Amino acid sequence: MGESFSIVKHAHLAFIVDLSDKRGEYIYSSLENLGYKVFAMDENFDLEVIQNFKFVYLYAPRVKLSLEHTEQILPNSIVFCLGMRSEIKEKLANNGIAVKKYFDDELFALNNAYLTALGTRMILEDNLIKPISNCSALVLGGGRVGRSVCKMLEKYKTSVTVATKDTIEFALLQGMCGRVVQFKNFDADLSDYDVIINTVPAVVLKQKHLKKCNKNCFILDLASMPGGVDFVIAKKLGLQVEHALGVPGRFLPIEASQIMLSSVLKRINNG
Repeated sequence: MGESFSIVKHAHLAFIVDLSDKRGEYIYSSLENLGYKVFAMDENFDLEVIQNFKFVYLYAPRVKLSLEHTEQILPNSIVFCLGMRSEIKEKLANNGIAVKKYFDDELFALNNAYLTALGTRMILEDNLIKPISNCSALVLGGGRVGRSVCKMLEKYKTSVTVATKDTIEFALLQGMCGRVVQFKNFDADLSDYDVIINTVPAVVLKQKHLKKCNKNCFILDLASMPGGVDFVIAKKLGLQVEHALGVPGRFLPIEASQIMLSSVLKRINNG
């Protein structure tokens, strides 16, 4: 963390920044301090004044581009975002728009996962009825975020079980946490857990699983939309559930903005 920002080679760049979370606000200020022209995403500006500039759109890392977004993006721009459907990517390419996914940068992804784990700790401290160290936790998914969350929980001596269907993740998790299980078996002891943390971007906690959960269990969903929990059923069952999106931006916005901007400038420099 704490990266220094190098001035990019393209002095003719102008940035359009999504201010929907705190990361964007800090990035806006940092870019201004570096001497760039910067605009808020919903700001009106005179294209005649800056017609010689190439625009870089910085959406929040949780944003998937929609058709509505494509109508707002100027031709021959560069766009940073979470992702988009293939037909949207094709439409953008036809307008000379280069799309860069934040999480294609492995260093950014790892740093972001680390910050997500730190933010997760803060959420748990606010919602658990007993100390983290006395809890039994289930983590669904052994990707970057899942592994970072496991490391954080192990640091606090939490009893941790991780479920993954990926053989590489399974191997990486061995020795990192108390127990690793095949994903198909994650519901064997659901009633034993004080906290369940999902990182899988698909609905994996369905009615049949939620019915087995301890009534005092706190379920934290870190996955991108639509999340991994059947929230309607969870509410009917009286379970405490939180879908936490953009955790780094919510809880550690300064640090999150630094790793995001460092990634953006590096990738623009490298083409």
